[in-house]
Amino acid sequence: MKQIVAIAVILIFPIITTILWLTGKIDLQLVFDNPMQSLSQILALVGFTVLSLSFVLITKYKKLEDFFGGLEKMYVYHQNIGAIAFVLILNHPLLLAINALPHFEISATYLLPSANFSYNLGFFSLVVLMLAFIFIYLIKLPYHIWLMTHRFLGLAFLLGGVHSMLIGSDISQNVMLKIWMLGLFILGTGSFILKIFLHKQTSKRYFYLVEKIERKLDILDIYLRPEKEPIPFQAGQFGFITFFSKLISDESHPFSFSSSPKDKSLRISVKILGDYTLTLPNLSIGDRAEVMGPHGNFLANTNQPQIWIAGGIGITPFLGILKDRLLNNNNGNINLFYCVRNKDEAIYQDELNQLKSNLTNFNWQLWDSASKGRISADKISEFIATTGMEILLCGPSEMMESLKDQFVILGVSREQILFENFKFI
Repeated sequence: MKQIVAIAVILIFPIITTILWLTGKIDLQLVFDNPMQSLSQILALVGFTVLSLSFVLITKYKKLEDFFGGLEKMYVYHQNIGAIAFVLILNHPLLLAINALPHFEISATYLLPSANFSYNLGFFSLVVLMLAFIFIYLIKLPYHIWLMTHRFLGLAFLLGGVHSMLIGSDISQNVMLKIWMLGLFILGTGSFILKIFLHKQTSKRYFYLVEKIERKLDILDIYLRPEKEPIPFQAGQFGFITFFSKLISDESHPFSFSSSPKDKSLRISVKILGDYTLTLPNLSIGDRAEVMGPHGNFLANTNQPQIWIAGGIGITPFLGILKDRLLNNNNGNINLFYCVRNKDEAIYQDELNQLKSNLTNFNWQLWDSASKGRISADKISEFIATTGMEILLCGPSEMMESLKDQFVILGVSREQILFENFKFI
């Protein structure tokens, strides 16, 4: 239900844009008399509308996060409607160029730079938008470069917004539409500036010192001791962490908390995988860390029977939730499947066994794909009836998406399936 409401709220904005555009027409017959031009206009307006919303969805604003069901879900919406905006805006000049045929000189003015300043703004806006799309969606870049390419989106939005205000179109002739589009321009620009340039200055920051580092295979357990005030979080949430060390980039990355909110130290468990995490073994005791958050709606506080499925390092938030349940004497009915490629990778099985000995209604089993094959909803249903169960997933995005669809086929409501995904953050 929450997902439906979120989509409905997003749809309200392009609907308002369309209504204002239509009501500003002196005669609606004009829309049908020149359908190609009309379609081009409304695609540009709606594209600009949803692009402004995509910027709002990356602000990490807590109330928005709660409304959309978690920061990772907000980023999924951001990416999806950003892609829709790109397609809509791309078709704006293409349709105008087609509509101008066979007058090739006029057609070219919509696709190439010209002497018209306002047209050039639109042209360069589209070029920058295309470059951003290529860098963000099509080319695999190091995280810090990939993150920097998002600034192209802000430049494209700025150029496109000025273009729309200067061009002699419906916006200049329709006062209500002009006010509405100007409001969206301010909203999108403000959100982008807040996210890129002012986020740290406007957010609560918590500072820690590296207290202990433990390595098992390619997993690092990093324990952080608060300098002053610890971050207030709920078990299962995550934060954006920046380490200050000469040998490590000062990038901010999301990490789940694998400790309880009541533990004296904050623990994060990191899989050494990409360019950034490869440098984390260079951390030293006493290095400083900045933690921002908390974020996430991956919570398991209900007493409803639950199935937890953790893929590899996806066990991290579950460890924190289990510790918190132990400290709060919350013995909900939980069945955990800890999925790894082989038994040697199950480095947290001793910790899980210790938790199991102290939690009366917690059961877990190791699922190594080398001997049992890939886990599936059907295989899980052979052990536990899924009817009436709440299902929590954390692991590789492909695994979670596949399992989610499988459980839905078995009759589990989508509202009963929760997952945490850092892919879009």
